[in-house]
Amino acid sequence: MKYNRLREQIMKLLINEKQKGILQAELERKLKFSRSHISETLKKLQNERKVEVRKVSSNINRLWLPLYFPGTLNYQVRIGILRSSEYVIHLSKLMDILEDEKKNVAIRVYESTIELLQDLNQSLLEIVMAPFYPSLLNSLIYENPIVCPVASGGSAIVSLPGEDILYVSETSTMAKFAQVYISSNRNIKMVSMGSMKKNIEQFLKQGGLITLWEPYLSIALKKHGVKIKSKYEELLFELPCCVITFSKLFYKTRNDLAHKIREIGIQKSKGNMSPEFKEKICQILGFEESVILKSLESYHYFTDYSNFSIDSEKLGIYLTEGQKQEIFPLTDSRE
Repeated sequence: MKYNRLREQIMKLLINEKQKGILQAELERKLKFSRSHISETLKKLQNERKVEVRKVSSNINRLWLPLYFPGTLNYQVRIGILRSSEYVIHLSKLMDILEDEKKNVAIRVYESTIELLQDLNQSLLEIVMAPFYPSLLNSLIYENPIVCPVASGGSAIVSLPGEDILYVSETSTMAKFAQVYISSNRNIKMVSMGSMKKNIEQFLKQGGLITLWEPYLSIALKKHGVKIKSKYEELLFELPCCVITFSKLFYKTRNDLAHKIREIGIQKSKGNMSPEFKEKICQILGFEESVILKSLESYHYFTDYSNFSIDSEKLGIYLTEGQKQEIFPLTDSRE
């Protein structure tokens, strides 16, 4: 009983501290238990892989929950995604691979691409699935290798009666989509409210236009009677919307996993999602299974990555050959 109470208090403190962690001495000051009892409990939690402990000096330890540990752990893989159905097929296959390896897998959903990539850079995630444009810019600075594209399509610009305003997620490939659309509709003004959720709220109040990805697009078509003005594939068909990126450190130890992800047979895995995975991903994303499965029909999945690095030029980013090899290490290699 005493152990369980102390355990709960330790876990609660660590959840609050997240990636900052907490010094063991500080934890001992905050908890009304003996130092020896705390030390014994921490050893048990370490053995259960519930707590990570690192020495910061000879007599000082810092503690974290594994989920928020700023570094790669050999028993854990953390995957960060946006709230989109585009990644579902790749996630299904990736989960199968990692579960066969007996890894603890955590999928974390973000509303902001910036926050998602920041956590990758701080080694709080091993793998991210995120829009191509910000991922490429981020990899140029932090040297995180982009493993493969995910899909094209799966999004559109839609309208409701209202002002000539186009709501767009500014830190995504949707911004490029919107720019191309506006180039022939110059009276339209681009606006971002900071997140997809806020963009949708403002769009439904004021009308106008908005860039939507799946499954938000399917929901808007069904529930709000929006009209499609342009589909992603009509303007940017050959450009991936999103890509899969590894942290630099994780890629060094698990480039074999990168190859496996790259070689996923998309069409085969489409119908092979287990009932358990479907239930889990619906809970994680917050959408009904029927909505997610229907939205997958909107995507055009990439199976040939031979020209992937060339796609960066379509975003207006020109890379040296050295940069291409560093950022897209698997472009020209096939298993």
